[in-house]
Amino acid sequence: RVRDNLHIVLCLSPVGEALRTRIRMFPSLVNCCSIDWFDQWPEDALLSISKRFISNIKHFSDESIKQALAKACVFVHTSVEEESREFYNALKRKVYTTPKSYLDFISSYSKYIDEKNSELSGRRNTLYTGLKKLEETNTEVARLGEELKKLKPILEQNVIEQEKLSKVLEKDKIEANKNKVIVEEEARVVEDKALEIKALQNKAQERLDEAIPALENAQEAVNTLNQGDIAELKIVNEPTPMISITFTAVSILLEERTDAKIKWSDIKKMLASDFFSKLKAYDKDKIPQKVINTLDKFVEKNPNFVPEEVAKSSKAGKSLCLWVRAILTYTKVVKQIEPLKADLANM
Repeated sequence: RVRDNLHIVLCLSPVGEALRTRIRMFPSLVNCCSIDWFDQWPEDALLSISKRFISNIKHFSDESIKQALAKACVFVHTSVEEESREFYNALKRKVYTTPKSYLDFISSYSKYIDEKNSELSGRRNTLYTGLKKLEETNTEVARLGEELKKLKPILEQNVIEQEKLSKVLEKDKIEANKNKVIVEEEARVVEDKALEIKALQNKAQERLDEAIPALENAQEAVNTLNQGDIAELKIVNEPTPMISITFTAVSILLEERTDAKIKWSDIKKMLASDFFSKLKAYDKDKIPQKVINTLDKFVEKNPNFVPEEVAKSSKAGKSLCLWVRAILTYTKVVKQIEPLKADLANM
């Protein structure tokens, strides 16, 4: 019963070699089937189908346009059928135009309309954006033009002031170049003077470096003196000339005398009044200049005031002679260096 009522429908297109190949491979398609050959659709059917599909196109709002498009689709399809018949009559070659071809034609047209509409919409948006930008640009240019008109007098005034300033700067530049030459010349003079002072300072420093060890040796010799070396001099009423000269020089330093005429009795008082403490604690850097001048003149007047000659009269006198001469040499060198250092610092 199911077999008797079972119906199978096969839809085959005559286009191309596919139908012929299938019939040759499956003869039952002809022997065991009822063949219904559907010819061309009538124009009313074609028009009805085209109207239905065209009505779904949203890009056309006018119904008259949709009607005209539907009729145009029918006209195109029927024209192709007529041309196919003439082609067959002329060349005996069959060109099939099936309903599927008609539906594909309408579908392709709808798709083409959508694509073109999207393209035109994009161009319209681009054009609209460009026009908007141009309008905004024109507005901005007009605004800037107004501002430029307002700023023009200020700019002109700034140009005038700039020119004046350029002239002043040029003049100042010339003056600065002149001053630069003068300063460079003065710098060379100062540099030469500094080198000269530096050379003198180095020379004085060399002398100071020589004087300090001698002073230290003399101080060490003085430190080795004892009460016995001095006690024997306290009882002397008539000292030898070398002893008198030596202790006169010592008295000038310790008692800061500006007169070299000192009695032996005054010297004995000096020896009795904490002589060793004063001798060892003597500050060589705070000697008044008048005392140095007095001592220097006194030593010059007594050329025999040297350790070798003094040693012949007293061992203690030799150490004190070394100490006095070392103090004098050190002080002279320091006095020579100080002005040089001051000049060098002021440069």
